Amino acid sequence: MFNVAEGGIVEPIEFRKEQLTSDRSIIVLDENEHLVWLWHGKRRALVPRRMALRQAQSIKGHGYQVGNAIIGRNLDAIIEIDDRKIGRESESTQKNEKLMLLLNKDFEGIGNFLYIFGKGGVKTTPVLESKPFIKQITPTPISAKPEELKTEPEHPKLDIPKININVLKDELAKSEKTQTKPTFDDSDKLLIGKIIVILMEQFKDLLISSQDDGSIKIEQMEGDICSFSIDNHKIKFIPDSFSEIPAEKKNAIENQISNLI
Repeated sequence: MFNVAEGGIVEPIEFRKEQLTSDRSIIVLDENEHLVWLWHGKRRALVPRRMALRQAQSIKGHGYQVGNAIIGRNLDAIIEIDDRKIGRESESTQKNEKLMLLLNKDFEGIGNFLYIFGKGGVKTTPVLESKPFIKQITPTPISAKPEELKTEPEHPKLDIPKININVLKDELAKSEKTQTKPTFDDSDKLLIGKIIVILMEQFKDLLISSQDDGSIKIEQMEGDICSFSIDNHKIKFIPDSFSEIPAEKKNAIENQISNLI
């Protein structure tokens, strides 16, 4: 389990549910399910959340170095959870329930913030060295290659359980998940531009991103604004769009957009 601190510094922390607080972004490396969990507290702003996502992507691609060993490399996916949507959105609620099941499992600490499950059904406090070899880490940038990671021979070697990873299966799964983004013609681009201009009248700062499924997501510093796709040259908004903005702004935006749909 990692806390993404100010400036994007990733700090390994004790594995327990109480670490999930409203002002934090928490990363959980789950080798049993080959997943990286990324949980954002309600008070976490947009920029720190985006920074935490980049660090989760780095850990997913390159793993986490403990002594001379690297664990958690090439996991399958990142599961991102926004605490503001828990109880309001079914998908976020279900993801959070699965994470809680993981955090409530019986586990045992084997030192240096590493944990294994199913050891006699007893939760124990991790055995830490008097001077842990690392208090905080900055993951290797996403663009770096795994072989560029440096080993630190002066650190004591740990008896790390071997991880059984089927590389071929992982690659096939990833290739199946790859989607081809749709292309937009001039009329589609004009329609997208009009939506952005309408939103700029209500918000000073916008973060616009293209998603893997071809949809477009628009956010502000305080959270999500909307997501939409282009279907047969028409705007199609994704459910829960505009649900997190003030009612007066929502009404003003919908009145202008209604003339475009």
